[in-house]
Amino acid sequence: MFSLRACRVPASLFVVAALAFPAPVAAQTVVDGSTLGVAEVLEFSDRSAEVAVPVPVPDGLTPRALVTTVQIPVDLERGHLEAWSGDLLLDRIELFGDEDSIRVTIPLERGSVRNGVLDLTLRTVLHSRGEACPDWTERAMVLRDSEVEFDGEPEAPAVLADFVPPVLQRLEIYLPDEPSIAESQAAAQLAVLAASRFGRRDLEVEILPASGPRGPSDSQFTRRAEIRESDESRIELTDDAVPTVLVLGDPASLGRQMRSVTSDLWSLAVSDSVTLDSPLPAPRALVTEGTLNELGIGSRSARSVGSVEAEFGLDQTSLATVTGDVTIDLVGSYSPPPSDRSGLIVVSAGQTVLDSWTADQSGVIERTVSIPEGALDRYTDISVSLQTAGAGAACGVLQPLTLLVDGSSRVRLGEPTSPAPAGFGSLPQALMPRLQVATVSGSLEDTARAVTILAELQALSAIPLVPEWVTMETLVDGEVPGVLVTSDQAPSDLKLPSP
Repeated sequence: MFSLRACRVPASLFVVAALAFPAPVAAQTVVDGSTLGVAEVLEFSDRSAEVAVPVPVPDGLTPRALVTTVQIPVDLERGHLEAWSGDLLLDRIELFGDEDSIRVTIPLERGSVRNGVLDLTLRTVLHSRGEACPDWTERAMVLRDSEVEFDGEPEAPAVLADFVPPVLQRLEIYLPDEPSIAESQAAAQLAVLAASRFGRRDLEVEILPASGPRGPSDSQFTRRAEIRESDESRIELTDDAVPTVLVLGDPASLGRQMRSVTSDLWSLAVSDSVTLDSPLPAPRALVTEGTLNELGIGSRSARSVGSVEAEFGLDQTSLATVTGDVTIDLVGSYSPPPSDRSGLIVVSAGQTVLDSWTADQSGVIERTVSIPEGALDRYTDISVSLQTAGAGAACGVLQPLTLLVDGSSRVRLGEPTSPAPAGFGSLPQALMPRLQVATVSGSLEDTARAVTILAELQALSAIPLVPEWVTMETLVDGEVPGVLVTSDQAPSDLKLPSP
């Protein structure tokens, strides 16, 4: 006879059983800072400085902490590092000069996330030993080896509008074994557009055969695109384990379909399939001169004690051309030095001093400086500094100096001494505003090499390249700058520029 009393179990056994099976741990995701677009080295070059660190937040993840290494500058006695999200103080970390570096964890749970980006600003207040005001410009306090810890796991896109994530580590593009010019062109467009957005975050781009196997990806931030010519024009999100988009179209529309993958028009796509027939954007026009405001640089200002420096960058890729000598009509202002101190204003391009003059009591900068072509790189730092000397005082007692380079300062570009100066320093701006691409064999292997080269060049550029895929004959016979890829040697009748 069955008895319920015989099945009675002591309550203590239930407790033991519960302890033996702990609750599952919530999923966590750790992402390297460079993958998120955080600079590998964040510099705080003054006693009081701040650096904005916007952190992209993929769907499904919640930022939990920023983990980073603080490298302490020489002559530091004490200080602190603050983390702010808008007007909210997230954390204040005390710093001491008796340590060379420390690993710190900054909580981010209370940070403000809007439109998929965490608003984060880091600020420092540093105090030096004794009464000296050391120049920490060249040996600043820095943060390095940063990573962000998230709660949760990345969500797969449910609609086309979510296919392009805020974080992308790897892009796989699948093409037929013998891709057509239209298919190669579409692949080049996708690679260039992806590299223009993610290229400086170590994005890996690979071209693979559509006929080959497709295994799982090692990265949670991988996207795949299959491109194929078809009479039907559409973009479709598949149900593969790794998020994949299928792009179909005839030669005339395939490029427009691919351009939409990374355009703002994707915000209009709310289903798993869409067709877009809008025209492609035109190549950027050549720039011969413009103000800092017109070039997107804007005004630059700085504030410090003893000496102050305002910097801006001259990026030839943002000008979409190779330039010769550059002339800058500088306009700005500065704090006149006190009567017991002298002042000197110095303008430099990289390590080259362009001009210097005595800082008078007017506090006005109106000066034309010339940068010789030989001092220009692909990217050149232009600095305007005010340096003072004279009667000393304890650090923090002297009145701070302020220096402003106004956005109305005008930049004028000269003609280069040759159409395309030799050396990799002239790339990719020598291939702008548009370039042609061709392969000798038309094979998938050569197409993959060409697309990879374009993606690497794009990672060096401030604006998108505009590649046009053509036949080898069109490239060789034309006058448009281009890239020719061959798995063998160059054609015997091809005349290359002299080094």
